[in-house]
Amino acid sequence: MTRWDRFCRNAGDAYYMIATLKKLNVEVQAIEQPLHLSVSENKMILALYLATSEVENDRRALNIKQGIHKAKQEGRWTSHAPKGYVKKYRP
Repeated sequence: MTRWDRFCRNAGDAYYMIATLKKLNVEVQAIEQPLHLSVSENKMILALYLATSEVENDRRALNIKQGIHKAKQEGRWTSHAPKGYVKKYRP
């Protein structure tokens, strides 16, 4: 893969997959962010890369939920039009 945030969006799942691949003698490596996991300090950097992508994903989900909630409070329909209605955009 190119970067560690492309590998997985959940740190726990990423560590599980890295361990599983290690048992199969497969070394996971990011092209743009190479880390040698045999070096202890690189494990901390890996944790930072994985946690950052997970936090970013959680933040995006929270922003979407807040946006949908705000739109509903403003009286906008946020889903497909109900059966029998046509969805039209009104500014």
